[in-house]
Amino acid sequence: MKTKDKNKVDEKLIRSIGQLTSAIIVLIFLLVGTVFYFLNQDSIEIWLASVNPTPRKIERPVQQREAKTERLVAEKVQHLFKAITASSDSSNPALIQLGKMLYLDKNLSKKGNTSCNSCHNLNFFGADQVPRSTKDNGQIGTRNTPSILYTSTRESYFWDGRAANLAQAIEIHLFSQGELGIPSQRYLIHKIKNQPEYQLQFKSAFPEQNQALTFENMKLALVTFLEKLTPQSRFDQWLLGNEEALTARELEGLSVFIEVGCSSCHNGIELGGNQFQKFGVYGDYWEYTKSEKVDRGLLEVSQLASDKYVFRVPSLRNAWETAPYFHDGTVENLDEAIRIMGKLQLNKILEDDQVQAIEIFLGSLTAAPDSILKSIQ
Repeated sequence: MKTKDKNKVDEKLIRSIGQLTSAIIVLIFLLVGTVFYFLNQDSIEIWLASVNPTPRKIERPVQQREAKTERLVAEKVQHLFKAITASSDSSNPALIQLGKMLYLDKNLSKKGNTSCNSCHNLNFFGADQVPRSTKDNGQIGTRNTPSILYTSTRESYFWDGRAANLAQAIEIHLFSQGELGIPSQRYLIHKIKNQPEYQLQFKSAFPEQNQALTFENMKLALVTFLEKLTPQSRFDQWLLGNEEALTARELEGLSVFIEVGCSSCHNGIELGGNQFQKFGVYGDYWEYTKSEKVDRGLLEVSQLASDKYVFRVPSLRNAWETAPYFHDGTVENLDEAIRIMGKLQLNKILEDDQVQAIEIFLGSLTAAPDSILKSIQ
């Protein structure tokens, strides 16, 4: 009898252990399933779709990446960039037209060989597509000519910031022997007065003035015209809320542009233009650009040792159209310029896909000035 009772106890114990084991196994499966659900909801949905005849909408990986990129970009761009808004101001078209006449006129140079447009050619997006421009005296300039577009948004001018405003920059260009070479204001006014069309145009632009043809009015006309050279790009349209303005690849490129650190200097309304930085933070720039001359940059103006090799951060608007690059125009290829900047300024060897993505994004910054000039033709 004792043996039978003992066997019954053993059987009950075995059944209890088995039930407990089963419960533990079920609990483990539930726990694993819950964790798997939260880590990979898409996989669960795909599995359910295979066993459930009811159609289920499953977000594809490409759609997820695009949505993630859009969210990432939207969160970061608000404080980094500022859009160009479409200009509708035509309060004085005669003044703008006068500014354009002056801009295109070679009489604004001493020898009559060059105009503002010779180096800042509006057909070439405000640049001249050569490493360094030929000046009125036939000499080659020492630095690359940047695009004139969008410069009215800046706080200072030239690669070394020597001009504090646009009017001062115009004066330097006019009277510098290394630029247009005009000897004096009186000399310039005398040249302009000899052309009857200017007498009429100045009077039309300044109808309330008895003596309209003055140097100050000339500067005002040029400044007013230059302020119109701010065409709106697709990137601006996107910043202003047009979600269809940029492609998925351009948005991905913008995300890479921000993530690798380009936007730390190339930001604001021009994606550059208003900061000054040392060119070659992580190396000697001339070793990468193969520059024939080592330019000391802002040091030439300030005479401060800390300004050695410091230059204006160039605008990236119309980067596709304004090669060659850098202050001396030594690099022809945008792909190469991006790689050089990654190494010298960020100490990063950019991958091929990163370089390509950034270059694709920069294409969205392309905008020609024609649209804002048509109304004053």
